Amino acid sequence: SFHGRDIFSPSAAHLAMGTPFEEVGPTVPLDSLVRLAEVRATVRDGVLETAVVHVMVFGNVTLAGVPEELVAAVGPLTPGRPLVIEFPAFDGRPAVRERTTWERTFGRVPIGASLLMEDSEGDLEFADNQGDAATRLGLAVDRPARITAA
Repeated sequence: SFHGRDIFSPSAAHLAMGTPFEEVGPTVPLDSLVRLAEVRATVRDGVLETAVVHVMVFGNVTLAGVPEELVAAVGPLTPGRPLVIEFPAFDGRPAVRERTTWERTFGRVPIGASLLMEDSEGDLEFADNQGDAATRLGLAVDRPARITAA
């Protein structure tokens, strides 16, 4: 958000007003650009193998994959359905196994309880209701995860 507001938008405005591109910033050689690997979920029989792709400021965690992939792995996602999410040992942190619930909103689980849900962009999100799931479980970007039925 801040980069968009504080850097990209003013730069675009300068370019739109006719400022020469060279005055906005240095040119980056095309051969120096690197394509980042896109993390994707893998559907297996009874399990969705995924990974943390983003940790939000409040500790909510975006996982690779969408609800349809989780359905393909574990079956229908009815509200209140118990699930298990396992985070293997990673980067010096121990393995964690969390029993959680599929829900549509934070308020449908008790304060402090975890949930797995579809976020506003259609991706899988793991979070604590009014808590910080990432800090509580030691989660970070690239940490693998496995989601199964409870």
